[in-house]
Amino acid sequence: MPNIDNAIAIAKNFTSKWEQLASVSPNKVIYFSSPSSLDGNTMVYAYPDADSYSIGWGTYDTLSDGTKVISGLSITKDQSDYELDYELRQKESEIRGMVTADLTDTQYAALIDLAYNAGSGALKYNGLLDAINNGGDVASILPTIAITEKGTGKVLNVLKNRRKDEAMLWSGNYNDLYSYYLRNENTILIATGIAAIGLSISLYLYFKYKKK
Repeated sequence: MPNIDNAIAIAKNFTSKWEQLASVSPNKVIYFSSPSSLDGNTMVYAYPDADSYSIGWGTYDTLSDGTKVISGLSITKDQSDYELDYELRQKESEIRGMVTADLTDTQYAALIDLAYNAGSGALKYNGLLDAINNGGDVASILPTIAITEKGTGKVLNVLKNRRKDEAMLWSGNYNDLYSYYLRNENTILIATGIAAIGLSISLYLYFKYKKK
């Protein structure tokens, strides 16, 4: 049996990197680049998410006290941290009875993050739970779990990358730099593409005028 508190601490660090602390104030989504430096009383506001609203670290639709997350709702950064911890513990309690294998803390943390992001029922998709409990290839199955957009069925790259990162965490091969790339792949590719175009233009102009 893993150490529950340690597994949740690992999951909290992992989940917060993927979710990011976000806010709409008053009508613009802001992602705080250094949330750990924020004062606990900093206010964050709800933002549109799928067919409802989320707040803080991706707390979706409803707060722990039953408050509906709606446009204009605000909570403090401290409460955002509390909501993340509360929901991770809730998800852990939901999957605890499903998992019979003796897992490491990091393996269990990967499953907690999956449950946080896609619901505890996601463990039952594509034979994942059977693989978890019977020594199957969990790392290969995870990237196929809950990777489509709700309502459209469209595969989302951000979800595929999150599952890849969970698989790395599960297998004990988690890497901070690769995780950063997975979380920011689109931005990195766009920036790389712009840089490549700029270099091509510079080389073209250089050789064009060099011949004159």
